[in-house]
Amino acid sequence: MLQSGTDSASNLARLRTAAARTPTQPQIWRALGDRLLAAGDAADAADAYLEHVRHSIHDPVLMQAAAALAANRIPD
Repeated sequence: MLQSGTDSASNLARLRTAAARTPTQPQIWRALGDRLLAAGDAADAADAYLEHVRHSIHDPVLMQAAAALAANRIPD
């Protein structure tokens, strides 16, 4: 079932609020990325997906790589 624009905007606002309140919860970032992508905001969706990756991993080496990716510090 498709949501109206108002419902979609409301859901997006709730997800943004949830991400701000609990930024270390990867599921929220993934859901926010999905909603942003569905709304046509690919750039912000990519940022949300990067946050999802950053908060999904617990290996110290992978955490450094995810932080570098999120900061666009990728070595050549």
